[in-house]
Amino acid sequence: LWNLHLFSYGAFSNVYRGFVAGDTNAPKEVVIKKTWSGTQRASSLTSYEIQILKLLSRLNHKNIVRLLYTFQTCFSLIFEFFPLNLYQYLKKHQRKIALVEIKMFAWQLFRGQYHLLRVSICHRDIKPQNLLVDDESGLLKIGDFGSSVFEPKKSPQSSYHVTRYYRPPELLLGAKIYGCEVDIWSCACVFGEMLRGAVLFPGKSTLNQIELYIDCFGLPTDQDAFDMNIPNNKWKEIQSVGISTKSDEMSIYSCNIDDAHWAVQILQEMFVYTPHRRLHGQPLLCNPFFDEIFDKNTLRPCGRPITCLSRAVRTPIFIAILLLSIYLNKQIDVLPCVNQRRGLKC
Repeated sequence: LWNLHLFSYGAFSNVYRGFVAGDTNAPKEVVIKKTWSGTQRASSLTSYEIQILKLLSRLNHKNIVRLLYTFQTCFSLIFEFFPLNLYQYLKKHQRKIALVEIKMFAWQLFRGQYHLLRVSICHRDIKPQNLLVDDESGLLKIGDFGSSVFEPKKSPQSSYHVTRYYRPPELLLGAKIYGCEVDIWSCACVFGEMLRGAVLFPGKSTLNQIELYIDCFGLPTDQDAFDMNIPNNKWKEIQSVGISTKSDEMSIYSCNIDDAHWAVQILQEMFVYTPHRRLHGQPLLCNPFFDEIFDKNTLRPCGRPITCLSRAVRTPIFIAILLLSIYLNKQIDVLPCVNQRRGLKC
């Protein structure tokens, strides 16, 4: 490692930018996340993050950040370098980007999240700041797995995860048993933010956040509350809020685009209280809203063609075998890819 300098920082880590000698003579630009390990809990969480990142790196999905190396000094993680995150990209463009760019970024986000769901990894902090962007190629990758968990439904989890603006209702209402579907809600919030040009639900507190949801989507039904695993005391509390009517959803979503029909339909099907009914996976990725970005004649506003998307798919059996081998810490040969409907790499 050489030519290191501070790139960004957070509450639990510093991020440095520098170079590392690769397998060839050409140096590789990287970022190094140095995590503070002052407590046993911090060390344990970082170790868990490393396990998840190593698993994901071996699966090598195009829209998931790849861990290159680790070393124990300050629990340092070395990743491929990306110049921007989505928050910075939106800010750079005054939070108003072309619809084709929104489609390009949203499709990659949805594909990356679907990959995580298929391998039972819940990110629990999807937001623009954690989505890495290469503004030249248009490539987007999900990063920062510090809050992630493997197979969350197997044991009770903390509900105090996900930045408030992107936190799903079940976590706001104290659910301890939840699945990877919490990330679908967060992805919808990011998608809506790109469309609107501003944070979709800027709640000032936990209660205000759920009030904003109820104002937009109505009060959850008793069945919704059951499906979200909301504790009885919390459910009684939310029933007393007294807001049950929906606002005009079109006005919330469509500030930044001319034709909002498909976009609003997608958001309506993702913003569903019952987690397992939230739109995701191939039905979402195959939505006609995204057809434009796969047209070879489509150009980005900068005049470049869209070259960051691919459509090959690995079968669920492949992923299951690979996951099992990683869990058992065994090496196996990589199996061939198989194309499915529309050839989506999910």
